[in-house]
Amino acid sequence: MKRFPITSCVIFKAELPSADVLENHLKELPFVDILESHSISYGFIPNKITGELVTPIEGGYIITFRIDEKILPKAAIAFEVNRRIEKLKEQGIDDFLEAELKHIAIEEMLKVALTKTKIITALYHVKKGFLFVSTTRKPDHQALLGSLVKACGTVKTETFHIDDAKNGITTRLSNHIDNQPPAECFGHDLYPGNFLFATT
Repeated sequence: MKRFPITSCVIFKAELPSADVLENHLKELPFVDILESHSISYGFIPNKITGELVTPIEGGYIITFRIDEKILPKAAIAFEVNRRIEKLKEQGIDDFLEAELKHIAIEEMLKVALTKTKIITALYHVKKGFLFVSTTRKPDHQALLGSLVKACGTVKTETFHIDDAKNGITTRLSNHIDNQPPAECFGHDLYPGNFLFATT
């Protein structure tokens, strides 16, 4: 048995279909390479180990989500816009819209921008209805949830916040090891090691 490592996560109470049904839904929203003119692309990908879109594990299943995003620093955009403004002014042109210049600059920068790839793992406990998403960055886990809703038609969710500094995962794990009351750990429904890989 091998435990699946997650360093930080957000937990949702969610109603998801069975693994087989979900896999058919996720086939409709696969990850596709980011287009030259786009800033972001995301979708579901096969598990790196099993090659499955939905990987069954003890008590639930795993899904994998990929996000590709072009790196466009705000400072770089501002520099390029100011450069274009100065060039126009040198040519004696004052009749321009800064917002339009910014839009054009971003379009051109997207063509040469580097791409950052993020792989998000989500583990679902069927009986408890808990969805563990391996990122605390809101735009990322919202992209995953939005894609699940789009694929399944509807997904009822409720967020469990456990990533605050005072009572984060590390603190709760330490409390669990020290046999502290459930309220100081993960409550009565959650405990470390819920998700395990079954190895043959």
